[in-house]
Amino acid sequence: RYSNYTYYLNVTKITDDLIIENVNLSKNNVKCESPVILTVNITNKGVIDQTGVNVSVSNSGLNLNDYNDGLTVVKDSTSSLQYTIDTTNKAAGTYNINVLMKYYSNTLSDSIVVPLTIENCEPTKLSDIASPITVDEDSYYDSINITEHFEDYNNNTLTYGYEGGNNLTVLFLGNGLVNITPNA
Repeated sequence: RYSNYTYYLNVTKITDDLIIENVNLSKNNVKCESPVILTVNITNKGVIDQTGVNVSVSNSGLNLNDYNDGLTVVKDSTSSLQYTIDTTNKAAGTYNINVLMKYYSNTLSDSIVVPLTIENCEPTKLSDIASPITVDEDSYYDSINITEHFEDYNNNTLTYGYEGGNNLTVLFLGNGLVNITPNA
């Protein structure tokens, strides 16, 4: 006893179907280097070209707020967008970058979050401090601006100190100047 059945399967493609196919960073972890390139690939899986596509990339800690609007993504194709992220003078840490795409009069959307880790960099010496420094008794020397000789890539506050010179008073002033005074 066998029966014959006929089944019909109706496959339709969604008219409006955009997705963020993938998001790539040129480097996921950076240390003492900039910039990082973020590539966003948007694929149109629908049956019509999509116009008026809006893409935003943001992270407040990175001062990142880029926006592309009015893009066209042709059906059955992928469009790539690139964003340059400046990591100079950014504190060490992990930053979640938000990528948001809206289309079809901003009623449909897709989003993704991609982490970028910035590692701490050691301070670097820009130049040597001229030596020897001669200071007459009962006077002082304050012509060294210490901030001109050292920098920190992550913009951290640097703390300075000195060694030796038991007969000196050395003060690091808030404006970067170093005051050297011989003890009487």
